[in-house]
Order: sequence, then C-alpha cells, then structure tokens
Amino acid sequence: MIGDKWKLYDVSANLLPPGMLGWQEEAEQALLTDPKKPVFVPTPIAPPEDSLTARTAKLTLSADGTLEGDIEESWTGHSALDRRAELHRESDARQVEKTKDAIVKEYPQAEVDDIKIENADKAEQPLKLHYRIRIPGYGQRTGKRLFFQPLFFQMNATPLFSSADRKYDIHFHYAWRETDQIDITLPPDFELEKAENPGGLNLGKTGSYDLSMVLRGGMELVCKRELIFGKDGQLFFPRDAYGQVKNAFDAIHQHDSHMLALRQKSGTQ
Repeated sequence: MIGDKWKLYDVSANLLPPGMLGWQEEAEQALLTDPKKPVFVPTPIAPPEDSLTARTAKLTLSADGTLEGDIEESWTGHSALDRRAELHRESDARQVEKTKDAIVKEYPQAEVDDIKIENADKAEQPLKLHYRIRIPGYGQRTGKRLFFQPLFFQMNATPLFSSADRKYDIHFHYAWRETDQIDITLPPDFELEKAENPGGLNLGKTGSYDLSMVLRGGMELVCKRELIFGKDGQLFFPRDAYGQVKNAFDAIHQHDSHMLALRQKSGTQ
C-alpha cells in the first residue's frame, strides 16, 4: 500500500514496465486476501500515454515514384508487448531477421537495410527501431501527375471494422496513443496540385484524432498525425453503439488514406 491506496503488481509481466498490468488484468476486481479483512479493489486501466507508438520518417520522393529514407519507431507499454514477445530471447541476428520480415510483409515492394533495434529486453525503456527503406513505385506516375499517400505509416492499412453488423459488445484491449511525423522531400520540377488537408476528427470523450499537412520551403511536405483512444478507461462499448464506433474508425481510415497529387511544372520533362 502506498499512502491510502493499493499499488498492484504482476511479477510475471516481465515484458511490461514495472507496475503495469497485462491488459487482461485491467478493469477487474483483485482480491486482497487479508485474513482479518479481505477486500476487493478495482485494478487500474493504463492511460493512453502509457502505450505510446511514436514514429518519424524523413523521406524523399523521386519523379518516378520511388520513396526512400530513414525511419524511427518506438513503442511503450501494451503497444510494445507483442513486438517484444516476438524478439524476446532471440539473438541479435534473429531479431534483425524477424524485424525485416515484418517490414517487408507490410511493404511488399520494400528494400530494407541498416536495421537497428534497442531495448528489446528492457521493458522499462521504450522499444526502439531504426531502418532505412526504399520502395519503388510508392507513388503512381500518370502522365505529368504523380499520386502518393503522404501518411507512410498507414500505407496498406485496412479498416479496423469490416462487418456492417455485430453480435457482441465491443472491448478494446487497452488505451493507446500514436504520434507520427513524416517529412517528404518532393521531386524537383513538381508542385502540389489542389492539395487539401483532411484535418482532424472529433472522437468525443474517448479520444482525439489530429492531422496537419504543411508545405515547407516549397519542397518539403511535413505531416503530423496524432491518435488518442481510450481516455479515462473508455474501452467498453455496447453492441448498439457499434455503428458509431465503426463510423469513427472508418473516418480515421479515410483520413489516413488521403492521397495527394503532384503535377510536373510547365516546361519541364
């Protein structure tokens, strides 16, 4: 007990930070087996910031649609758990091999090298990943136009909910937060055509979605994205709220999939 409150620990959760429970143990009743006065206490739900996915990309888009550059990713808490479980007790070489396989599975045309992994076995620290990537054909060239998806980390993502109906209530495993910054140097002799920023979304009390796209110096597109979900432990939704939940995540997917067009400037080839 700390002060007048109980602090609960799961000593077997060695891939989570100290004091953090597995998501299966959150929002449950824990029995304190005091022989004189046993009592049930509610287990806490970790807030979104405890399960953070933070990603940055510094990329260059070529006139032929090739995208290449450096990627940094990090994860904490529940967001890191599954990734840590895949790497736990593996050799450094095997960790790199597994990570490369996962990246190529997500981006099938990618060429990946310079992979560096940090803190795979240190749950109290963020799990960090760096790699360099090259993806031919990321942008689609059509005549003088080049179409591309600026939110690199959401490329090839599918909608979270596919079914129109649902039989059961909805329970998200844990609350989470995502922050992305993608800097893309655009090809010379091209300019953005009718570029629009889809903007953010109102997710109510459970979270927020913010998206900004800014052209810096005429040649660098800077995209910042933040998604927060599960604030104040709002992870449980009745079946009759499924339509609202699905619509929210469909809207997020639509914003994430936003395409931009570049047009070759007049007088260039």
